[in-house]
Amino acid sequence: MKKLSVIEKSCLALVGIIVLVVGISFIPKRDKGPKKLPPELQEKYEARMREKERARADAQRQEAAARREEAKQREVAQQQSEANRSAAQEKFKQWALDNLAITDIAINSSTLFVTLTPDKYTSKANVEEIARTIARYYCLQTKERGAVCRVYIGKELYAKGSYMP
Repeated sequence: MKKLSVIEKSCLALVGIIVLVVGISFIPKRDKGPKKLPPELQEKYEARMREKERARADAQRQEAAARREEAKQREVAQQQSEANRSAAQEKFKQWALDNLAITDIAINSSTLFVTLTPDKYTSKANVEEIARTIARYYCLQTKERGAVCRVYIGKELYAKGSYMP
């Protein structure tokens, strides 16, 4: 086998490149655009797509209506809960005035503002225990998760007690 010279090697390489380029140019190119359907199939396809879009829009409308209904139900439940809470607070106020040594009571959320009868202000520790007991009774009767009872003498805070079940 004879060794090829540099010129012969270059010519062979050039011929190889030319064959490669010419061979590639004869490969048919693919159409990358959308295929055209026959008119009767195109109409069916478009009708099916319109139907799918209508179904999607209907589903979205139904979901939105369901979310609005859920929000309305939550609002009604919250209003009912607030009404029940207010009724429970009023019931507790009346019970406390009738059964405990309280002359005045106000409730703001889960904080009770109380004035006791004068004979109950024997010591601060005693009043704090009374405040804890009142807060406990409040939680038990109103189903609150916790309460703070502030006991006043006139307009001054004298003691406070809290209860967390």
